[in-house]
Amino acid sequence: MSRASSDETSTDAACRTLAWLILSNKPVYPLTIWWLTGNAWHGWLTALTAPLYLLLAMKARGTMLRAGIPVLALLDTFVAMKLFGSAGGGVLFVAPIVLLAALALGASERWLALGIAAVGAALALFNGTLSDPPLVNWTAEQIAALFSFNRYSILALSLFIVWRFQPLRGAP
Repeated sequence: MSRASSDETSTDAACRTLAWLILSNKPVYPLTIWWLTGNAWHGWLTALTAPLYLLLAMKARGTMLRAGIPVLALLDTFVAMKLFGSAGGGVLFVAPIVLLAALALGASERWLALGIAAVGAALALFNGTLSDPPLVNWTAEQIAALFSFNRYSILALSLFIVWRFQPLRGAP
């Protein structure tokens, strides 16, 4: 096996691990929203993409896997933005998505990574326009709790991505 195909296999394995991690958190995230806000059903909108993450984790290979996760995560981010509104911090999930695209996609997929980053930037730039009004009329206390929770979730996800993908980049 050549070095290039070995790197691709390692990157695919890292992407698969991330897909399983996200999938395993799909039931936890809505339950946490419920715990923080007392609002039970709206949080389950964030779990609608779970079957697609399962499909990626089990069947996708190569570029489809490496690009599929950040593209699907952009969809998740849009749902979170619309659910929480601009004050809920859902748009902040763009940061680990761009990080993932930069670390998971190879040099031959550079334009794909830049496209994912551009869509993420557009979501961030038009956050208020796309997010407001939110699907739920959250109280100030609820939105503060959601923002804090999202902030810590984004930090943990970003740290996991760096921990799992950065060693695959090789020596400088």
